[in-house]
Amino acid sequence: MAILSKEDFKIKKELNRPILSLDYGEKRVGIAISDADCSIALPNEVYERNKTNKDFLYIKEFIEKNNVQAVLIGMPYNMDGSEGEQCKIVRDFSKKLLEFINISIIYWDERLSTLAQEKILINKDVSRKKRKKIIKNIEKGKYAHFNARGSLITFRTNWNEIFPKEKDEYELALEELGVNSSEKEYYDNWLCF
Repeated sequence: MAILSKEDFKIKKELNRPILSLDYGEKRVGIAISDADCSIALPNEVYERNKTNKDFLYIKEFIEKNNVQAVLIGMPYNMDGSEGEQCKIVRDFSKKLLEFINISIIYWDERLSTLAQEKILINKDVSRKKRKKIIKNIEKGKYAHFNARGSLITFRTNWNEIFPKEKDEYELALEELGVNSSEKEYYDNWLCF
């Protein structure tokens, strides 16, 4: 398959198949997966790398077992949007992964994935001290699967831009209940993260 932009993926998207998200690291790869409708982002595991083909075979087996339609790989762009050395390493990893899998890869800007995680912690009333500790562990790769989930969350947040659609049953139900936009954000966070 190929490495796609989000716009190209829009054309190829298949219904009822999850998206896998990977947060690449030298020692670990964070793995998160969506549900079949791509509406819920779930952290799955932190895979300890062997730095051999076993890493790619493990991901391939995970993809086949879960009938994944595409792999979302977080790209660690610099804050100004430029690509540094780490982006090159992620691109090399992705190209090698393509030798093992038969689905497409989508690069996703992961600059805001940690911010997405922090927003969830704030919504759950986690103290600033505990948030700082959790975010520090996420950045170290200890909770890399949460960073992978963060990429899925930001991807999902842009879902309507990627796949414009009519209101779904969930949105219609919230409207019928009279839920306002700030309450809807609470329900979105509670149900989808």
